[in-house]
Amino acid sequence: RLEYITFMKGVVSAALKFPGTAYWKALKSRATILGVIERKMEERLEQMNKEDSSTEADDLLGWALKHSNLSKEQILDLLLSLLFAGHETSSVALALAIFFLEGCPKAVKELRGEHLEIARRQKLRGECKLSWEDYKEMVFTQCVRPF
Repeated sequence: RLEYITFMKGVVSAALKFPGTAYWKALKSRATILGVIERKMEERLEQMNKEDSSTEADDLLGWALKHSNLSKEQILDLLLSLLFAGHETSSVALALAIFFLEGCPKAVKELRGEHLEIARRQKLRGECKLSWEDYKEMVFTQCVRPF
């Protein structure tokens, strides 16, 4: 828990990679958290190799290891993102997204263009609500997230 709190403090700090800064501490905490997840992943892989597939764990880690084509690093990032999503509120996630987007005008321009194009198509179709098809077309938007 302490590592996670340290990590979160560094997420919104200035990205100064010097010993003692909040960002530096956050990087160390992130590495510690990922180390814990990685050890759990290795234990799970050993367990899966020893047992038959009918006894696999029924959770996201088990599924990702068995059925996805994600790399080890991608699985670690996914699980860390889900820890964040499960712990922080949507308002915190949105605030962080806005905070980081402020420093990236190219991303804001791309997001705006993508959303305006979807809105234009909706207007031509006489629709006013987003559909699942509209959401699936938001390729760039889906890439913009706090972690």
